[in-house]
Amino acid sequence: MSDLDPAVTANNVISLLTPFITIHSEKFIKVASKEAYAQVGNIAAALKSHFAQDDEAAAALARFEQKPDRYRVVLKGVLQEKLAEDAAFNSELSKFLADLGPSMEVIRTMVVSEVKDPGYPKLPPRGFAAMTPEQYVAERVNPNIAWYDKAANTNKVKYLRMRAATVICGALVPVMVNLTIPYINILTTVISLIVVLLVSLESVYHYREQWTNYRSTEQNLRNEYFYFTTSGGSYKQLSDGDAYLTFVDRVEDIIEAENSATLKVMSTLTETKSKGAAVPAATAE
Repeated sequence: MSDLDPAVTANNVISLLTPFITIHSEKFIKVASKEAYAQVGNIAAALKSHFAQDDEAAAALARFEQKPDRYRVVLKGVLQEKLAEDAAFNSELSKFLADLGPSMEVIRTMVVSEVKDPGYPKLPPRGFAAMTPEQYVAERVNPNIAWYDKAANTNKVKYLRMRAATVICGALVPVMVNLTIPYINILTTVISLIVVLLVSLESVYHYREQWTNYRSTEQNLRNEYFYFTTSGGSYKQLSDGDAYLTFVDRVEDIIEAENSATLKVMSTLTETKSKGAAVPAATAE
């Protein structure tokens, strides 16, 4: 279909207006740009202007502005009819879309990551092999890179704080043993207990292992993205279609490997405890 196909134009317009309405202007500008925000505003103004003389179309637009998720399909149908009847209007909106350039894809995917939804993340309905490389990067790769980066930083901070507290408390104990101030024995016992607890908790939460695992996964995803987008590495001799499928396979393999590694690390303590509990019983026999 050409860019002037009413169905394509209507679908693109609605996909841009949804985040434009649902996301705060400052957040929209930060993710896209000030120019992109103004351009989508021009599209919204053009719709209001052309719908002003049509009560049904104006009502559909007003409902969409109040509840975008519920009325986007209705407005899309009305807009598609209007564009099919008015070639000049279709050309006008297509010109706005063309002027957005790469920003259009960024805006269209904003609603996936920016709109707050208290429920489980909803996957947009698509047909077989309908996802483009740009959509896959925006909806699958970028969110995972962001999550792994945040998780790596969080676990790094927790690990370093726990280790620092363990080292400091461990260094204080032998010094305090030689002191003769009141209640020193109680204080020494408490600090010694803290050291034991910190060491034990580290074997439960595995902050160090999670930190390194999440960071390596985040870096692997970034590297794979740049290899793919620059046609480097093993992507050099592949066609566009084969390169895309290879990219998807490798990204999913990286994520699956991280999931398996995390489960293995987090189950280490349980397995160790089970083996430890079996040894005394065998010895007693």
